[in-house]
Amino acid sequence: PLLPLQILWLNLVTDGLPALALSADPYEKDLMKRKPRNPKHDILHGMLLFIIVTAFVNFLAETLVFIWALSSGYAIEKVRTMVFCTVVFFELFFVLNCRSENKSVFKKGISDNKKLLLALLASFILQLLAIYFPPFQKIFKTVPLEFKELFITLAMSASSLLVLPEIFMNRDLRFRKVE
Repeated sequence: PLLPLQILWLNLVTDGLPALALSADPYEKDLMKRKPRNPKHDILHGMLLFIIVTAFVNFLAETLVFIWALSSGYAIEKVRTMVFCTVVFFELFFVLNCRSENKSVFKKGISDNKKLLLALLASFILQLLAIYFPPFQKIFKTVPLEFKELFITLAMSASSLLVLPEIFMNRDLRFRKVE
């Protein structure tokens, strides 16, 4: 149900500032101690599998929000706004798990890249403007969300944090470490 302008906005707020801030992320201490990746591994291996599973969880979260909002009798504008927010917030949460190939945000933490925190905050505020600031509401065809609706979008979006990279990557890295 997303509109073309909403998709452009989604790409701008989730790929713009957070991507720039990720470039300032400190390197991992053991990075140079790892062996190169094995070119003989299957294509569905490690990080690629992590991304595929995350994409599935994203699709599931968006679909559940869509079905719940429709079955609750919301107008299509409200449903679209909720899905729009779910997609944007999911991507913003997902960035936190993209900082390392072998550590989730729960192991790596978030305090060592202040630029990323500022970028995520700015992107979050921009998204809130898209749904609560009347001129942006007209542009993006959004409607304000009540607390409950916003909470649902945030809760479903936070599911991206449940897909932990170490589940997919640690087996790889065990064989890649230099003895």
